[in-house]
Amino acid sequence: MEFPLKIGARVFLELESESGPGEAPQILTLSTVIADVLDPENILLMMPIHRGSFYPLPKNVPVLMKFVVASGMYSLKLAFEGRVGQAGLAYAKMRAIGEIEEHQMRDCFRLSCNIPATLRRVWLSEFKGEPEDLPVPVSAKILDISDGGALVATDEHLEAGEKFTAAFSIGTEESLECVALRISEHIGAQFRFRVGVQFQNAPSRQRDRIFRFITLEQRKKLK
Repeated sequence: MEFPLKIGARVFLELESESGPGEAPQILTLSTVIADVLDPENILLMMPIHRGSFYPLPKNVPVLMKFVVASGMYSLKLAFEGRVGQAGLAYAKMRAIGEIEEHQMRDCFRLSCNIPATLRRVWLSEFKGEPEDLPVPVSAKILDISDGGALVATDEHLEAGEKFTAAFSIGTEESLECVALRISEHIGAQFRFRVGVQFQNAPSRQRDRIFRFITLEQRKKLK
């Protein structure tokens, strides 16, 4: 496809940020601008700023760049080649290491977060017993979220494919039926397990609330 990047276009870089011992890596989103398109494989970006300083982009680690053009949203994997100084400005020289991929607009939005949640190991819509027989809710935290799924930290040892319900607040009280897709163990972390989950049977109105929450929080981070 024709290379759609334009000088001056706003782009977003996603990469794993450093975390404490035993903690799962978090996804950091950085905003920057394309300063120059050298050729279809090499571009210059303004050095992204994080917490008031230039962010030290790692070498030899793939960085996912997301950007929007008139035809939709795209992503491209890049490698940081080095910092370049020109006329008193700092740039990041980046090399493409993959192909440009097109995405559904909303599927590209995933928010790193720290949202308290509770889990019940049952889908409430399928529970036929008495309220007092419901599984006891356990505490958890949502570490990142999209409108289709999340990464959840918990001490519950869930199995891949297990159904459960997650309840949390994003300004509105939400309760979602979930399926555990993958589980990893992190000894010494605040919560022992990280669970990648997919939301199930969420009505479009609820997905829209989550999507609005994500986009509003992303805008706050870019200010």
